[in-house]
Formats: sequence, C-alpha cells, structure tokens
Amino acid sequence: DEDWTQLVNFLMDEYDIDNDYTNPDALGNGLKTCRQLNSPLGGECDTNVHPRWNAHHTHYGKDLFEFNALPGGVKNPYGIFATVGTNGHWWSVTESNEDNAFRRNLNSMYGDLSRFHYNKRYGLSIRCMRDIEASSDQ
Repeated sequence: DEDWTQLVNFLMDEYDIDNDYTNPDALGNGLKTCRQLNSPLGGECDTNVHPRWNAHHTHYGKDLFEFNALPGGVKNPYGIFATVGTNGHWWSVTESNEDNAFRRNLNSMYGDLSRFHYNKRYGLSIRCMRDIEASSDQ
C-alpha cells in the first residue's frame, strides 16, 4: 500500500495532476490504457476487442504514464468473474485486518484511482513494483 501511495503522490506532484473522481483529466484516467470501446482518441485506442475499457465519453483512458491499466474485474470466491471491462482492481500486500487487505481501483465511469480494503477471498489483479534502489545495482 505504501508503494501505491508513493506512486500516486509522485505522479500527482510531478505532473501537477489531481485525483478527483469527477475530473476527466485526473490521475486514474491517465493510468488507464487508451484501449476502450468507442474511445474518443480514435485509432488503435478505439476497440471492441478485450482487453479494453467499456465506453465512457468523459472518463476514458489516456495512458499518460505508460502504466497501461486494464480492467480485469474481480473473481469472487466461487470462481465467477465480474466487472471485466468496468473495473480494474489491484491488491496490495497490506492488510487492513485479518480478512481484508487494501486495494487500488480504477472504474470506467470515474477519473480517480481509489483505495479501499477488500476481502482477501476475492481474486484481484496484481501489479509488481520494482524497487529502484535494488534495480540500480543491476
């Protein structure tokens, strides 16, 4: 969770961008891949082929940071997938209590990157973060 917080703070400071869910130029839209149904950006961004975001005329992916966030949805404890195309959820290793851990979320209808805790029995995406100090030796 600390790595996610550092990433968010860095991007907001470095690019003078906010994390307001109503703002079409907010951080979350900058993290989303531009692959979207009816993307206003057109070209290769406008696709109906998954993986891609569902259509939204205001909150569409701009891929400003080469993060290429895709909406993998969620897998419930019974093995059923939901919200593919609408939500991208990424686990952190930080627990909020015995049953829950923190996650980050992007939604096709909003511009922010949100933080919530979620039941660990659900399957969410993961995103590996490279430790820059460790990688500078290589």
